[in-house]
Amino acid sequence: MATDNIAGHTAAQNTLGQDGLRDGDSLSPTTLTNLIQGVQGNGILRYQDGAYGSTRNETNSGNQPGSMVRASASTLTVSGGFAVLDGALYEFGSGVGNTITLDLNSGSHGSGALVLSANEEVIFTIYVAPSGGNNKVYYEAGSPVDTTTGVYPSAANQYLIDYDTGATQDNMKTVVLAHVRVQYVASGGGTNNLNILEINDKRVFIEGSADYRVPLSVGSISNGEISDGGAHGINTIAHLNAIHNDNGELAVTDTVNAHWVSHPRYGSFAQTPPSSSDAGYGQGPSRGVDRGGTHAADSFYFAGRNNEQTGHYSVRLHGRGVDATSTGLTTNGTWVLTAEGDSFLMLSPNGGVTITLNPERDTNANYKFPEGHIIEVCNDGTGSIVFDNQTSPSGLNATLSAGHRATFIYDGSEWLRCDYQSAIIANVPAIFDNSGTPAFTTGITKTEVQTLLNVADGANAGITALTGNVTASGTGSVTATIADEAVTYAKMQHISATSRVLGRITSGAGDVEELTAANLRTILGVADGSLSENNFTNADHTKLNGIEANADVTDATNVDAAGAIMHSDLGTKGDLAVGDGAGDVTILGVGTNGHVLTADSSEASGVKWAAASGGGGGASLAFKTIAVAGQTDVVADAADDTLTLAGAGATTITTTAGTDTITFTSTDTIAAAAHPYNPANPGHWDLIAGPPPTTEEAINRLVAYLATYVAPGAGGQLP
Repeated sequence: MATDNIAGHTAAQNTLGQDGLRDGDSLSPTTLTNLIQGVQGNGILRYQDGAYGSTRNETNSGNQPGSMVRASASTLTVSGGFAVLDGALYEFGSGVGNTITLDLNSGSHGSGALVLSANEEVIFTIYVAPSGGNNKVYYEAGSPVDTTTGVYPSAANQYLIDYDTGATQDNMKTVVLAHVRVQYVASGGGTNNLNILEINDKRVFIEGSADYRVPLSVGSISNGEISDGGAHGINTIAHLNAIHNDNGELAVTDTVNAHWVSHPRYGSFAQTPPSSSDAGYGQGPSRGVDRGGTHAADSFYFAGRNNEQTGHYSVRLHGRGVDATSTGLTTNGTWVLTAEGDSFLMLSPNGGVTITLNPERDTNANYKFPEGHIIEVCNDGTGSIVFDNQTSPSGLNATLSAGHRATFIYDGSEWLRCDYQSAIIANVPAIFDNSGTPAFTTGITKTEVQTLLNVADGANAGITALTGNVTASGTGSVTATIADEAVTYAKMQHISATSRVLGRITSGAGDVEELTAANLRTILGVADGSLSENNFTNADHTKLNGIEANADVTDATNVDAAGAIMHSDLGTKGDLAVGDGAGDVTILGVGTNGHVLTADSSEASGVKWAAASGGGGGASLAFKTIAVAGQTDVVADAADDTLTLAGAGATTITTTAGTDTITFTSTDTIAAAAHPYNPANPGHWDLIAGPPPTTEEAINRLVAYLATYVAPGAGGQLP
């Protein structure tokens, strides 16, 4: 609901509001203390007071700075904003458009927190201070009372004296936002048993809208308007002091300034200067009246002290007084210019007339102007104007001849001249005639120019010779020659952009042109990013990148990596280069004397050195056929076939490798026959064994018989 934005304070129109300033409301001293703070300029500064299209007619929405609503039994949601405290602007509650939560149970958010008992109530004062609290928002709790006794709780007041007794503060000002009435609650009120019942708005706002001012005048009101007669304006400290018969006492020794609205005092045009008591004093000859016969209606004035602090000055803070009378000045005269008077003067003194313009001084001969004040003077006549022709001490005493214009600048202690023509006059004497008088209006004659240039009528005034890098001679129109290699790069035309070369792409001969990369590709007949023939590809680039720096084709590492053989690889007599079946070459060292190269698939190289097996011209059989009478022939199956000699019975075979010897040894192990030979019965032989097949067998049987039967007592030894 739209309401007066201060209705929360005056009529309790905010949420949970009970007390305002209505008849029957409980009047809180906070209302009075806030009003006193407001008189001193302390209070809340609302954006809404300047934004007329905003929600400015509300009391406690989130857009209203300093307003608050109940968030829980013991917490408040406070809207942020700005507050002016003792002349300084502070942001509270996280600023405009933001909020903070103020916890009445938290000791860091304020002071005086206490635990309520049954039937007790207490008043919490919520205020803004320059520092501390929760984003500069504090609470201070009063003393609780038992409501059953009919006593209303009182608010705290320590914040009126020293809001933060625990620290030294420079700015002690505070502005109250609200009084919050809190009662005891058994549960849900936090550690202090708090339950918020009322929020009574106490905010006070400082002016944020337009600063309306009534112009000051010593005149009366006529026809519904304040009189603005020529002598009614209040333009100086002296005028302010004199508005009453009991004069004011603002003195130059007081460090007090003032600003106000009034109108410049004015008179009427006169050929003679006014006195200090005349209306229009401090202006030029027009005395504050423009060419249309009217005057400045309103001006904003500021009064302060000059740099020497010996005199007051007053200046207009908008606009500049102009004296541009169209009437020619016929009488010599000295006009005093004041800081609040005209600051642009366009005067027309007649020939032979001198108008003097003196900036105002105080009784100590110090100028009554602020540092940086500017007065511009234009001589639109044929006479002279002199600026600051004063003595004791001497002023600038600057003369402006006819047609001249100058700016005079006050640096705080003296006036300086900034002449529009001074530089021209000093460097171009041709603008003077032969008498030294500027001739802006009538000009100077041809004869005068020739005289100044020392040139006879009809003479060629051109240069007769050029020397140096450019040479020429003669008069009139002559040809100049530039020396060879005399034009440096620095003297050439600048290239218009980067990545340009000079050449020509336009057909035929002609001027030099700047060529772009595209032009160059067209001339070279190549496409963007590639060549037209024998393309150098990325693969080629990769190959070149693979070549080591300072590569040497005779380097052993490089040759080996390429799979080639160096001389040094065959450094031993008899070494052989052998392929390994995978494309690589290995070196097979020379074998033992007499050995031959033999194929062997188990070797990495497929060959090896081995002892010769006989024969010539290649591998041969160690034996071919061994025939044994009555037995099967033993035939060699291969060149490396092995003949095995096996001992049997009493025969053993031993070999000696060193001498290549094979030894056969036989031991008699023939046992006596079951039916040996019996001489008594020589015809009877063992039926199983049968008769001896040979004589040797017969002898052997006989020896065995003798050893067994004839000489057994002698251990089988014959006598």
